[in-house]
Amino acid sequence: VTITVVDPPPVTLGRVSTELDVPAPDLDGDGAPEELVVQPDSCGTGGCVYDVYMSSPPRNHLGTLEGKWGYWSVKPRRGAFADITTTWFLGCCEVALTTYRFRRGAYREIARRSCDPREGHKPGCD
Repeated sequence: VTITVVDPPPVTLGRVSTELDVPAPDLDGDGAPEELVVQPDSCGTGGCVYDVYMSSPPRNHLGTLEGKWGYWSVKPRRGAFADITTTWFLGCCEVALTTYRFRRGAYREIARRSCDPREGHKPGCD
């Protein structure tokens, strides 16, 4: 009798310019998080710039995202890479919410909006 132990896929945790330890998102729906690599010298209190790579071979570059680690939402899409909305903190009173969609071979910005989170739960700021 042979017993094979299979380790779960690695989980990439990020903690760059943020107070949250959260797993990287699974953007292609394969059950493994994609790899996000911080661009050198890109981080500030508002966030960082990340290069996104496939988690499985070939480890293709999927594009670049800007935002604060953990302050984003992922919206799965049937038969396509998920959309991702990131948050970049612009100082005391404003945030920029940017939505990226994978098209023409890379994640590209499809929407950006700014809001003041102190104004409560207004559309576009939550």
